[in-house]
Amino acid sequence: MSESTTTIFNKKVKHMQAVCRPIQKGDSTFVPPKSVACHGGIVATTEDNQVYLIHKTPEEAKAGNATKVTQAKHMSKKWDKVGYEYTPPSDKKQTVGDVVKAAGPNYSTLFDNCNHAVGKVLPDKTVAVLPFGRKLICPTCRGTGVADGSIRCPKCHS
Repeated sequence: MSESTTTIFNKKVKHMQAVCRPIQKGDSTFVPPKSVACHGGIVATTEDNQVYLIHKTPEEAKAGNATKVTQAKHMSKKWDKVGYEYTPPSDKKQTVGDVVKAAGPNYSTLFDNCNHAVGKVLPDKTVAVLPFGRKLICPTCRGTGVADGSIRCPKCHS
């Protein structure tokens, strides 16, 4: 039996992580080359250890709210964790609904897309600057390009 939207939206978030995957048809009205941008989202782990993917799509915007919440177990293997895991301060615990509200209900390919939503939700120290608004940092090298000593990071320098 699936949980109700209200139940999911009222869950307290324990920590969040930016994620991205290559853009595919349906993510945007414009599909750029893979090297230019990715489809971004946030994986939120709740206090009851349930994991959800929160991301924006133009299709969801047509249905009334661009920001979508799905169980992370339904994510494809194409999603990669990027940046640092963020744990909200205990005095500022957010619910899944707070994250959805912060990401926003609207969608615009250039001004309010999935990567902008990540930037609205996560602090700058966990994500840095990318095409279309934000740059999602490689979790292996943390944006340095170096994975271990002088070895180049295979994730971002293959």
